[in-house]
Formats: sequence, structure tokens, C-alpha cells
Amino acid sequence: MAAPGNAFAFNLDVAVAAARRFRSETPSRERKLKAGAERKWLKVDTPARLVKRVNYLMARMRRLPPETQRELPPEVRARMMAPVDEKDLSAPLLERVINETRDFLGIDFLHAGITASRSVARIVTELGGGRSQFGTGFLVAPGTLMTNNHVLKSADDAARSRAEFDYQRNVSGELMQPHTFELRPDQFFLTDPAHDFTLVAVAPASKLGRALDSYPYSPLISVEGKIIITNPVNIVQHPLGEMKQIVVRENKLLDLPQAKNLDIYAHYEADTEPGSSGSPVFNDQWEIIALHHSSVPATDSRGNLLTKDGHAWRRGRDDPTELKWIANEGIRASRLVSAIRAAKVRSHEMALWQAFLATTDPNAKRPTEARQEQAGDAVLGRRVTAANISGGLNVSGDGAVTIEVPLIISISVGQPKQASVASPAQDSRVAPPAPALPPKQTADDAMTLVRRPWSGKVIEGVEEAIVQDPNFANRKGFDPRFLGVAAALPSVKRGSLGDIAKQRGGSDELKYHHYSVIVNKRRRLAFVSAVNLDLDAKFAYERTGSDKWFFDPRVGENAQAGNEFYADNPLDRGHLTRRADAAWGKTEAEAKRANDDTFHWTNCSPQHEVFNQSTRAEQRGLLLWGTLENHVADQLKNGVRKMSVFNGPIFRDKGSSKDRSHRGLMVPQEYWKVIAYRNKSSDLRAVAFVLSQKSLIKDLAPEDFEVGPYEPFQVRISDLEGRTNLSFGRLAAVDPLARQEKFEAAIDADGSPRAISSLVDVIL
Repeated sequence: MAAPGNAFAFNLDVAVAAARRFRSETPSRERKLKAGAERKWLKVDTPARLVKRVNYLMARMRRLPPETQRELPPEVRARMMAPVDEKDLSAPLLERVINETRDFLGIDFLHAGITASRSVARIVTELGGGRSQFGTGFLVAPGTLMTNNHVLKSADDAARSRAEFDYQRNVSGELMQPHTFELRPDQFFLTDPAHDFTLVAVAPASKLGRALDSYPYSPLISVEGKIIITNPVNIVQHPLGEMKQIVVRENKLLDLPQAKNLDIYAHYEADTEPGSSGSPVFNDQWEIIALHHSSVPATDSRGNLLTKDGHAWRRGRDDPTELKWIANEGIRASRLVSAIRAAKVRSHEMALWQAFLATTDPNAKRPTEARQEQAGDAVLGRRVTAANISGGLNVSGDGAVTIEVPLIISISVGQPKQASVASPAQDSRVAPPAPALPPKQTADDAMTLVRRPWSGKVIEGVEEAIVQDPNFANRKGFDPRFLGVAAALPSVKRGSLGDIAKQRGGSDELKYHHYSVIVNKRRRLAFVSAVNLDLDAKFAYERTGSDKWFFDPRVGENAQAGNEFYADNPLDRGHLTRRADAAWGKTEAEAKRANDDTFHWTNCSPQHEVFNQSTRAEQRGLLLWGTLENHVADQLKNGVRKMSVFNGPIFRDKGSSKDRSHRGLMVPQEYWKVIAYRNKSSDLRAVAFVLSQKSLIKDLAPEDFEVGPYEPFQVRISDLEGRTNLSFGRLAAVDPLARQEKFEAAIDADGSPRAISSLVDVIL
């Protein structure tokens, strides 16, 4: 039984209405297009609209730098200083001002297009049952995003949705790091079915800590004249929920219907798909001329929708993908501004409403990309955590950044040192990639931002030394009652591949701050490392700088794999319990001690650098551990603020798939993770995942590491028990996959586990 499919923002009634409008305007539209093809510009549109277009372009020319104005044709320069009226219209003037007589553009066209594209995001709405709906949206003002009403019909829809920016590839074809922002309909929400738009507030920072201010917005300009029929249009979109795509120039405006009941619409050519709903439609100056809301299906003379092979399409019986699409329809930008200006908003929404209206002035100063990029670098390149930004971000002329957190932090931004760690956001830029992580950096730090934001204060521990707490008696270790119900540390079954490294006194469990470890003495690695994660803790510790690892004196060094196994190869010192999961506390000192406590060799396991470092993994399109933990918290965000997380390797000592030896250490090819939590009904649940690095270390013997594809899988905890020889107690019974129908949804037809290619595949 296959898992239910995802949906794409598509409204058949909207498409049918668009087809009716498009068909009614056919004679008028065809006359205008014929005139455009014959370059009879005075007949392309009404004199009133032609005058608006000419004057709009003239006003833009007057704002150009003097050196650029000198490049304009002499007859244009002679007329540009004063507005024209209908009596001034002539074919030569229109040819010079409106029509592109040369089929190439200045390089600034590409720069402006990249800037505009950064305002566009994928809209993901959770439908329940593991299903999502996809659409497109874009920033239209500081803190405010626009999409269609049929994408987000209500505030409840918006509360179940998120905006994903940078879901795309960079200039090298590598996957960029997406940045997910929650929508905030409680702060601002305005929707209008008649104009098919929704305007909603966006959280000031992403779940990775990136400030929303680091993305430009694409304003809706209130005046008319931004385009005329036959001019090219450009669309930035997420068709079918896929990565960001662009439709450039080989498309044109077909019509701006003049009938009173139709003049809010624009018709144009472009390749779109379901999921493109809510995309911005740009002119060649990268100004928004319309909000895309539907493709136009072909119809016969009686108005019946047609399939691609020309037959009548049957509603309720035929698939919408069989429809033949002939054009597109959007809501004109100037009409959207008028509707929003006339709307009634609540008192607490006034500030964002007024900020939006301020951006619609054609003479308003636009945010520059340079400032936006500088702000983004300041926040992310210097690892300032912006998860709790509630105020604003300002960049002064000397590069100092001021962020209201609720306290104020000022940071002087200089050139990054070559040895500094590249953050996920740096790798996500369209510009040349940031320096790679140093080979021996503990890249668990690259994963520290891949979690749901802490509700308390985030401590910046820049270059603060890692210190081993000598008092091991004060460590309470993993708390089996942390969730309020029993979720105990797994036990090692008899006959496991190696004996437990016991400490003096005979205890199996090595207790640390917020986590515990059981060590396999023969393999010199942990059977399991289990941590309690509290996202409501008052303090969370962020760390940068180099790492420092320690032997645990409670067990012999011969039971711990030390630094000799990691030098001069691509093996990383991989945290089993993630540093970010343990580094919390009621005080700053507690959070710092817990952070440092994760740097014991007992909590370390050799992992290929791509496997361990989420920045490098994201460049290869790989989904790693931190993303899964974040997803569990995100999906159940109304109740999940605490989790117990269990981590470990899968040991294989025999057969053709046995682990390979490297410098006397058997290196695991697979790792597992179990996440225990309380769901919205406060019931205990647990999910299990396996991630293989077999392809990464298959050439381990000659130390020629070949990076190959690998994926995470969701598995039953009962099956994981057989693979690890561990007993997870009651967690196996509260696994959603313990239910047969959910297990069937997670496996392929041959009974093998289904790879998690997207977070929507995770079954909770």
C-alpha cells in the first residue's frame, strides 16, 4: 500500500473561469497581437495605455545615472524630460521607447533577475497523514509574503504552512541549503478570493537562524504602464513543488482585457505547472506586473475543456494533468495594490499594512542587494544565532551590525579568515562557494543550526576553550523519565559483537551532562549514545572555533578510539550525541559544561567527512540526522519541546558486508537514530532511522575514498533491534511503523525499506 501522494495548489474552478475570460476576449486579443507582429505599435493597445507605458519608461530613464542616460538614442533623450500625451504618440517614438529593437540586454538584466528570484519561496502546507500541498509565494514588503487565496485560503492554512527560500541549485549545479520560515497569520493575514491573493506575515528568522532581512522583496508598484501587449514576461516559480525555476523572455504578454469586469486580469504565455500558483510575473525590468494564479485550459466552441489529444475533458472522471493548457492568467499588480489599500485590517496589523503600502510608490527607494547580502553575511558568516530575533537588523556604513534579540548585540564585520568554518548559509549563496570546512573540523557544528529554535537565550561562545569537567560524580546522565513517561536507555543483548566496557564499580552506563553512553570494549566505539533534548531550556550554547577531545578516565584508553584513527584521511570525528542536542541548561554554566562534555572519545565515531558534515552533504543533496530531528519537532510543534534521542553504529563483523578495518579499527558502514517524543495527544511515540555510509568507505583499505550515493531509511524499531542486538523496551511497541498499514506505506513492493528522499516521506 503506497503512501498518499502530495498535492499541488490548483483550483479547477479558477481555471474554468480563466478559460471563459480568455475565450471571450479572443477577437480583441488576436487583433492586438497581429498589430504587434506587424510592428504597428499604435494599434497594439489603446492610446491611453500606450501613453502610460511611455511615461512610465521615461520616468525610469530620468532616474538613471547621467552616464547611462547618455547611451540612450538622441530622440529619446530629447523627449524624456517632460511627460508625453496622446497627441505626441508616433510609431518612431513607440519603436524607440517601447519596443526592443535589439534582441539582447545589458548584463544588469541578469543581476536584477537574480535579486528578484531571491524573493521567491516554495509554500508547503501540511495536510495531515504525511501529505503536503505545494505552491509558490514571494516577499512583497519587509516581513510580508504574497501568494494566491487558493494556496492559503485561511489563517489556519497559513499556520500549517511554511515558506522555503533557496530551495534551488547554485551556479555549480549543487543543491543549496534551504531556509524555512514559519508564517505568522496571527500578526498579519489578509485574503481576497475575488482577487485571488493572500498576504501574510513571515517569521523574522528561519529555523536555521537566517534573518528574513537577508532576502530582498519584490514590491507591487501601484501605477500602470509597467508593460504592454507583446512585451516579454518572466516568471520565477516552484512548479509541482520542485526546485525554483525561471521562465525568461521567450514568453509575452498576450492581453490586458479592457472590459470593466475583466480589467484586473493579465493574460500571457509561459510554461507553468500546478504548484506555480502564487508566482510573481515580471516585466523585463524585473518589476511585478501580475500575480500568477492559473493556467488557461483549451476549450471547444461550446466551452468544453479539452484534453491534450483534443477530446472533451470529463470533470470528476479525467485527470487534470490531461488538460491542454494554452495560456496563463494573473491578477494585475496595480489592481492588487488597490484592493489591499481598500481592505480593512485589524489594529495590530496596521504597521505591516502601512509598510506594504509604502513600498508600492513607484518612486520609493528600493532595498539594494548589496545591503541585503551584507546583512546575511553578518548574521550567518559570523554565526550569530538569529532564531530569537524579535526586532530588526541594521547595517551601518562601517559594516557594524545591530540586532535586537531582545537585547542589542553589535558586531563589527570584517573579512572572514581562511580557516573559519563555512556556515550552511554561506554555501547556499549564488555567489562563488565559501571556503570548505577544514578536513579535521568537527563538523557537527555545521549541524547545530539544523534544529528548531530554542525558546530561551542562545549563548555565543566564540573561540571559548573546551574544558573537561574533572568531577565525573556530578553528571546525572540520560534521564529515562525525561518525557514524563518511561523511555529507558537501550540494553545490550547477550551475544553482541563485543563486551561492554565497564567502569570501576561495574556500571555499564557512562553518565555525562544530559546524555549517557554504553561502550563496546572490543570495537572501541559506543553501542549507544542517548541524550535528552530540551528545546524549552533557558540557555542554549553555540560554539565556534576548533575542537578538543578527551579520553574518559572511567574506562581504559584501550576501550576508546582516539585521534590516531582520524589523522591524514577523510574520516571525521563524528559526534554520536550531537553537540547541539546536549548543549542546554538552566544556567549559562550548565549549558557550557554540557557542550564541552560531548567531546569525549566515547561519544565519537569515525564517519566520512561528507557523511558527518551537513554543509558538504547538502552540496550533494544528502539528507542527514539534524534535519530529521528538526522535522519531528516541526511536525508536532504544538506539543513537542522535549525529545529523547538515541544514536549508534551498526556493527558487522562477519560476511561479505562486514565492516572494513582501518589502522586496526573496524569502521561502521551504517548508523542508526531513534527519536522518542510525546505526540499532540501526549502519547509516547518513537521513530527509527538508518543511514548508510557503505558507499563512502568501500575503498577504505587503500584510503582512496570514493563518495557515492546513500540515503536514510525509516525502519521499524523491532527490525533495528535485530540489526543492533539492542533492546529498546517499550519503544518498539509505540513505533508508528508497528502498525501494519503504516509499515506497508514505508516499504516498497518487494518489502525493502523505502528511502527517505524528502521529509514528507517520514511517517510519524
